[in-house]
Amino acid sequence: MTLKLQDRHYTIEEYLAYSEQALEKHEYYKGKIVKMSGATPIHNILAANIIYTLKTAIKQLKKTNANPEKKYSVLTADTPIRVESLDSFVYPDALVICEKPKMYKNSTMVITNPLLVVEVLSPSTAEYDRKQKFDYYRTIPSFQEYVLVAQDRKRISVYYRTSGDNWNINDATEANIELRSIGCRIEVEDVYDGVDFERPETKDKT
Repeated sequence: MTLKLQDRHYTIEEYLAYSEQALEKHEYYKGKIVKMSGATPIHNILAANIIYTLKTAIKQLKKTNANPEKKYSVLTADTPIRVESLDSFVYPDALVICEKPKMYKNSTMVITNPLLVVEVLSPSTAEYDRKQKFDYYRTIPSFQEYVLVAQDRKRISVYYRTSGDNWNINDATEANIELRSIGCRIEVEDVYDGVDFERPETKDKT
């Protein structure tokens, strides 16, 4: 790794060069490079489940010939998003794009046209994801839907842009929930498949 992080202002070029070599993810906020915290096993299970569920739903759309004029792709948490209006780069837990990805300038990994973004809520970042990060995403013209997946209970919240900066919110704890930006529904049980909310037992070492 050729760049050691210091408490100073970094250019976008320095950030992108660092991100290509770093072993961990870092976001960028107006000149500051910020290391992202590690994820719990439950967080990773939920992220993997939502990606699989979205891909399955989109594949089913193709089979039923629904929205034949649209092509959707699901991308993973390794895909940073450029928030132009705030001079930032952020990582979602999953996202969907319509048609082809639009890349940021000469970057081979940063996209600028998310349609649907998913965040798995962690105790340390839940408020940030619900408020500040949502505000970031809302400035992106292509962004239409925001899916928040709780990891302490079965609960999926979906924010959908109706017009301008007006948003509707729907919550689901069972059955299914509609994703209007891609014209399908996903099962809550599929997203939480394999998740055990019981705290793991700890052995007494004394």
